[in-house]
Amino acid sequence: MGFGVREMRRINEVRDALASTLDIREAVQTAAPLLIQLVPADYAAVGITRPGQPREFEWIVAEMPAQFFGVYPELAEHDFVLRSVLATPDRVLRDSEMIPRREIEANAMYRRARDLGMPLEHVMSAMLHVGTAWSSGISLYRTECRPFSDRDRAVLTELTPALKNAVRNCRLYSDINRERDALDELLSRLGLATVLLTPSGSEVARSDAAMALIEKWFPLAERQAGRLPEGLVEYAKGCTAPGEPRTWQSAGRCDLVVRIHSLARNGHNYTALVLQEVANTPSAPARWRDLLTPREYEIVDRVVRGWDYRLVAEDAGCAEWTVRTHLKNAYPKLGVETRSQLIVLAVQELAREPSRLR
Repeated sequence: MGFGVREMRRINEVRDALASTLDIREAVQTAAPLLIQLVPADYAAVGITRPGQPREFEWIVAEMPAQFFGVYPELAEHDFVLRSVLATPDRVLRDSEMIPRREIEANAMYRRARDLGMPLEHVMSAMLHVGTAWSSGISLYRTECRPFSDRDRAVLTELTPALKNAVRNCRLYSDINRERDALDELLSRLGLATVLLTPSGSEVARSDAAMALIEKWFPLAERQAGRLPEGLVEYAKGCTAPGEPRTWQSAGRCDLVVRIHSLARNGHNYTALVLQEVANTPSAPARWRDLLTPREYEIVDRVVRGWDYRLVAEDAGCAEWTVRTHLKNAYPKLGVETRSQLIVLAVQELAREPSRLR
């Protein structure tokens, strides 16, 4: 069915309203009044199912009393509209194409709506998206006995692709934001300087500690507009030795060490880029080599530099408990009892070896 110039202008106004925002409520509230003028109706509603709960809708209501949806869960089994459009998801249906009129008037949902003072005499509806995770649909209602026409259906059919895109895009944006918030919270709890990337190298989230190190170690030109330095992105994408520390830069007595890990969360795969600032001075006094085994000296040297147990273990290719065991064996040989005492002793002895300091 063709549309005149005026109708197409109004149809395009609805399309523009739907595409004007990534907030689904704002999109529906902006577009629904225009749609209701184009297809005369008393109420409009968009519903989105919750993941894994195909019969429980989150209602995006426009110009419709909310009390109807408060009782919807108890009436869901009587929802002939949902049942009909689910059976033919690619079509816009009018109530006359769903069930006979006498069955509508005997329907529990129809009767409850009348009891609430909002008779839903006629409805036109379409499924917008049907999926295993979530689904969505739109319905227009009239309170008077005035059926929706063929032209009304043609208009809604014309607008269905725009409605589908609006709901899908808003939903994906919302899901991404929720996942990003959850990842931000995860990074905060871990307390690590971590940046999460997609496998293609797009940044998803970064911890405050990572932001501080990036600002400290990389000039502004390499992190313009808040972007991750390109060299780090390329390294993360092409890393062939996950978990292995790599000294990225050195400055004075410090190194910036980078490690790459894989992280799977909620069915998505991420690359975790972990940054750590560590001392680069060979901090274990040379004479300790005569007191310790080569492996003990290797472990002690890294601990004295300020490396945490996890980084020492990854660098040495062993478990954290193995690192602790080597330290426990080394302590009595050096006359100390704790990690703190070990570091203090190293500083005191290194002060007597100035040629080793940078």
